[in-house]
Amino acid sequence: MENQINTQETNDFRNQLGIIKKDGSRSWVFAKKPVGKYYNYRTYLSWFLIAFLLLAPTPLMNINGNQFLQFNFFTREFFIFSVPFFPQDF
Repeated sequence: MENQINTQETNDFRNQLGIIKKDGSRSWVFAKKPVGKYYNYRTYLSWFLIAFLLLAPTPLMNINGNQFLQFNFFTREFFIFSVPFFPQDF
């Protein structure tokens, strides 16, 4: 009998929402802003990549007759730094 009561108490969480307290009030959950060394590295890298994408004159730069960065999905040709890559290369 005691084992059944303990099982009922331990499985009681299945019958309740995780954000509702026993008295019926809501337990608020707030997201925490991530901090740390790697988060800062990721932020700096993302800002650098966005700036590179917007400021690089890729449509105007031609090297060996190819654009600096070109991603042609229909013909499946990718030119990165004017070096051709094909899907089988990846």
